[in-house]
Amino acid sequence: MTRNVIVTDTKYRAAASVIRELGRADYRVIAAFDDAGLPVSARSKYVAERVKIVGNYADRLLSLARELDAVIFPCGARTTAIMAERREEFSPHTLISNNYILQKANDKQAVAQAAREIGLRVPSELNIANADDFSYPVIIKYVNGEGLGKTAAERYANAQDRAEFDAAMAIMSKYPSFVSEYVAGSGFGVSVLMDRNHRAVRVFCHERLREYPLSGGPSVMCRSVWCGSMARDAVKLLRALDFEGLAMVEFKGSPDDYALLEINPRVWGSYPLSYLADAKFAEGFVRAAVGEMLPEVTEPQYKTGVCMQYFLSGARWALATKSPLNMLKFAAETVNPRVKHGLWSWSDPKPGLAYLKNAMRSFNEN
Repeated sequence: MTRNVIVTDTKYRAAASVIRELGRADYRVIAAFDDAGLPVSARSKYVAERVKIVGNYADRLLSLARELDAVIFPCGARTTAIMAERREEFSPHTLISNNYILQKANDKQAVAQAAREIGLRVPSELNIANADDFSYPVIIKYVNGEGLGKTAAERYANAQDRAEFDAAMAIMSKYPSFVSEYVAGSGFGVSVLMDRNHRAVRVFCHERLREYPLSGGPSVMCRSVWCGSMARDAVKLLRALDFEGLAMVEFKGSPDDYALLEINPRVWGSYPLSYLADAKFAEGFVRAAVGEMLPEVTEPQYKTGVCMQYFLSGARWALATKSPLNMLKFAAETVNPRVKHGLWSWSDPKPGLAYLKNAMRSFNEN
């Protein structure tokens, strides 16, 4: 019998990769949404059924999962949080931590403390009263920016001097926030799927190559790599938190010398790279959710060296650098078959076309 899988939060680009993987693996994909129009990823040809949720979102989603005997794959923080609050009811249909663990994983200071307790390096937290003596640059972060509804680029600020620090604090001090030392180097992400027994059954590493905004923000180009020590540390941290489900653990530095930054306890923005590298997170999630005992991962089980970019975000990066060379490089990479695209697919073009149309409409309105 073909298994039903409900994919939520289909307004996000990452959901398209989840849907494509599941559809190609012969799962029956139901795209669930409560948006006014048909979301971008719900337009994929691999969607067998589209369901608009009207009324109480949690109740209707749970009812739909029970009715269809389906696994729920949450692609957004909102649905993840909603299910965590009612974990006992949703647990038979998904992999999800309880609300306490999820909140802790979202709390950057709590994560830092948990990391210290198991011997992981974290950036030093700085005393705001000593701002005159800081060694700039420094990073200002919300304790839980996602919980405040902030975009990825709004969740922290990179202050190069005292004036930029004061300007950032004037905005960010309105909510719980803190200041930490700046860690030089590349950004790395270790994405992990933890099963019900807190075992890592999927692990995937990537390196950020470009970010937008330039001062620090979401990845617009990244590549798949393997960093064994980072992978072990990420799994060790998630296991210490008794975490269940999907998470991406962020590090900064080099493969041999790095510091832990934070945990994103949900589907991450660069998720499409794991799909393009054949890491099989979506399939693994469904199999673990229905009780299959998958083997623990101790080495890479995906393609390394796969490079991915988001077209529109990459264009913004190139323009922001104000470098003709970077603009030419971006143009060349856009048509380079070795550089994969995070959303566009010639075999499944509707999500990409819808995203481009929405972006053009937003640009014209502004």
